[in-house]
Amino acid sequence: MIFFNYQLTRKHNQIKYKISNLFRYTYIIILVVLAMAFLVTKSLPIAGIIIAVISLAALTYREEWVFDGEKNEARYQITFLMLNKTNTIPFDNIHYFDLQSRNLPLPFGRKRIQYYLVLVNKEGESYEIGSDKVRYSDKIISDANEIAVHCNRPLHHSTI
Repeated sequence: MIFFNYQLTRKHNQIKYKISNLFRYTYIIILVVLAMAFLVTKSLPIAGIIIAVISLAALTYREEWVFDGEKNEARYQITFLMLNKTNTIPFDNIHYFDLQSRNLPLPFGRKRIQYYLVLVNKEGESYEIGSDKVRYSDKIISDANEIAVHCNRPLHHSTI
């Protein structure tokens, strides 16, 4: 997907960590360009229709973590089209947060380092909260620290 960056917002006693609005704006721009092309040419090729359908579907996608200090819970919600999934984890059940750096293989033997923020509960289950490229590591490290402090849980750093 295009522009799958995450943004952290703080409101009252809540931290929201969600996909940035740039993701949505990108697909809106694609739809506007396709609509303008249709108005000018009075036709839209099948590829344009497919791109428009994919863009409309992408606009329905939402993914966010809410760390609620009043309710003492972390809530994960993902929505796509009419499907919705929510998972709630009490702060007491969060064991720690882990900021992982992973070497991702690329074609032609190249590698790219990616950072992942992971929530690990007391049963050992892990939930990926977000990820970012190494060049944006300052942002994800700052976000990870803020979330860990807000939830009063430790932040580990590991390499995979």
